[in-house]
Amino acid sequence: MDILHTLTADQQDVLHNFQAITNNEDLDTAVAILEAHGWDLQSSVTSQFEDGANANVDGDDVDDDVQGTAAADTAFVADEPAPPLPANGAPRRVSIWSLLALPVTLPLNVMWILLSYAASFLPAWLRPAIGPGPTRATARADDAHAAAARLLLNFEQTYGASHPEFFAGTYAQALQKAKTEVRYLLAYLHSPEHDDTDAFCRRTLCDADLAPELVSRNVLFWAGDVRNAEAFQAANVLGATAYPFLAIIAPQPGTSRLAVVHRKEGMCTAAEIVAALASVTQRMDPEVATLRAEREAREQTRSIREQQDEAYQASLRADKEKRRKADEAAAAAAAELLLEQQAASRRASVLEAKAARKAALLAALPDEPPATLTSATSPSSSASTPRKPSAAAAAAAQSQTPNSPTQKTPSPSAASPASPPSSPSSPSSASTIANLSIRLPSGNRVLRRFHASDALQRVYEFVETRELDPLDAEADFCLVGMYPRRVYADLDRTLAEEGLVPSASLVVEEKIED
Repeated sequence: MDILHTLTADQQDVLHNFQAITNNEDLDTAVAILEAHGWDLQSSVTSQFEDGANANVDGDDVDDDVQGTAAADTAFVADEPAPPLPANGAPRRVSIWSLLALPVTLPLNVMWILLSYAASFLPAWLRPAIGPGPTRATARADDAHAAAARLLLNFEQTYGASHPEFFAGTYAQALQKAKTEVRYLLAYLHSPEHDDTDAFCRRTLCDADLAPELVSRNVLFWAGDVRNAEAFQAANVLGATAYPFLAIIAPQPGTSRLAVVHRKEGMCTAAEIVAALASVTQRMDPEVATLRAEREAREQTRSIREQQDEAYQASLRADKEKRRKADEAAAAAAAELLLEQQAASRRASVLEAKAARKAALLAALPDEPPATLTSATSPSSSASTPRKPSAAAAAAAQSQTPNSPTQKTPSPSAASPASPPSSPSSPSSASTIANLSIRLPSGNRVLRRFHASDALQRVYEFVETRELDPLDAEADFCLVGMYPRRVYADLDRTLAEEGLVPSASLVVEEKIED
């Protein structure tokens, strides 16, 4: 029992099914066979039927509980299960059947070897036609299913389609299905060489009352031709001595085994089979019903557990999806915060740089030129132009000789030398001064005078020293004339060259790059 503790739950279930089908009570041998076949139940059972030797029914396990119907409770017991086929290709144990078939198989093998050798001298395009056949492991499964299909086809061609529904599978699969679904299994061994076989198939199996009875009692029907390897091994396990052979197999309460609860050998009628089924079901239905209830409870428990597992997995997937979305949201928020911090840092740097430039421009900004140029500012004009006598001096001169008749009043020409004509005034400021009206983005206007020879760069620098709200601090600006609209962008040209003398109106706008 120690070996069971080393197996998983699934492996233990496969082991129990293998023992129930083959009745191999040796745990070590059963585990060795399953391990050799990768714990595949179908291939393990098939290899047991193919390779097993001298399997029979132990007479000690026969229990004659139904004496009136000659029923026998016979368990499947193998005297000595055959070990699995060694992986290294070691020779297997020779069975009696192989010895009996040796006179036929030996010449065939020799002929095949000779043909294969001769085929090696043929052209390459002809060799595949005589190439090696399928491997033995593949042929086993194919042969078992092909034998079942071939038996059904031959039966219907010979006796018609009115018959019980044949199980489309191997004997091991039929046993497994009966055990899993807790059903009765009626196994029929077909031997065409026996005299009663034709009458049994035509009168008994094709009887109109047999098939409905099997369906109503939920009986699984399997048929096998004893000329095939699997059916022949099944005949050895079931202990068939006469044909036609029928065995009613049922699950045993409290165990995982299947047992033969009734058998019929030789010719019998459909009524006898129905009576045997009625007797078996009447005796075993309570126990089978209990097994079915237990199976349904296990299936329900398993279904509930699967639903719970699925709900748990769905919850895990939902939680994982939530975590993924939360992580993505956190990453996006962190990236957005980083971008905002970078933008704020860049904006602060720009504002700091613009503030420093504004302070530097304010410190270097030249004084605004005067509106006009007066004569006092021109020394050449004051030296060449004679002064006119004041009004008080003229009145005193007239008061000194108002009543002197002899003294003549000198004529203006005699009193003073002729004054030259007045010189024209100094050049007007209109040709040297540019009066600019600049409207800021806030709507306020700034009036400022510039020299006509100043470059447009000087006007831009002056505008930079003003408050340009609501213009963005990081945005650049340009000066635009409105009528007609013109953007003044050449900073090296003078105001006179740009036509901004003697006056002009400019608007500060945000500079939009093309």
